[in-house]
Amino acid sequence: MTFLQRTLGSNYKWFYAVKYNFAIANAGIVANIIRCVPKIINSLMILFIWSKANSPVDIFTYLVIGRVYKSFCEGFGEQIVSQDIISGSMTVELLRVNTYLPVRFFSYCGRRILRNFLEFLTFSLVAIISVFFFSSLQTPSIQSIFLLILFIPISFFTNFILGYIVGLFAFFINDKREFNSVNDSWDATKMILYGLIIPLYKMPFHEFFEFLPTSYFLHHPMQIYLGRYNNVQIIQTFTGGIIWCLVLLVIARLTFKAGLKRNEAVGL
Repeated sequence: MTFLQRTLGSNYKWFYAVKYNFAIANAGIVANIIRCVPKIINSLMILFIWSKANSPVDIFTYLVIGRVYKSFCEGFGEQIVSQDIISGSMTVELLRVNTYLPVRFFSYCGRRILRNFLEFLTFSLVAIISVFFFSSLQTPSIQSIFLLILFIPISFFTNFILGYIVGLFAFFINDKREFNSVNDSWDATKMILYGLIIPLYKMPFHEFFEFLPTSYFLHHPMQIYLGRYNNVQIIQTFTGGIIWCLVLLVIARLTFKAGLKRNEAVGL
């Protein structure tokens, strides 16, 4: 028995799940690199449009640094969950001793290590090009960077659990092939709700969008980075992010149970 096994005890299984899925992600490294190319083009086109509008430095900082930040929190939990439901492999997963959600979460973590590292390199390149061609960026304080790092787990889990809930919609679609439209709709919608195209504070009814859990993926961390929040607001942001994580976790569990109940008579 290794030192890590002795230290983690029964929780060593989660480390193994991360390690195993990290190895799986490595097998598709070429495909992951290819996916980075359209992300660079898409981001530069958005920034180019903002540059033509003579946008101030804070908007460019929000959009550029926001993309670098999101590279640590990115993921598509809806794809894994929906595939389990559509393919019928959910029945196998339910036979396992461990609860489905934590199994999927730690598997998701393992798969995202390499992919998010590649995303970090991708958006770091976008940042360099943006500074050279479009606009300078606002320099943050050491405190802002430290707080941003602390916020990564909240953004990461928020993104995962939102995708997980979207993936569970596959339970309620009679023609499972139609889930692709749900998936595509979510991909397009979250680009807006996350603030990746237009900063949320520039949108109409921005107070509403800033209240949603999606704002904790990018918007609130960027407000901290830009120094727009005082200490009280920073504490409120961390508290609000944790509360939303718990609320979404409850919603995910209830949706999962409702989906199972709907399909238990006919099988998955």
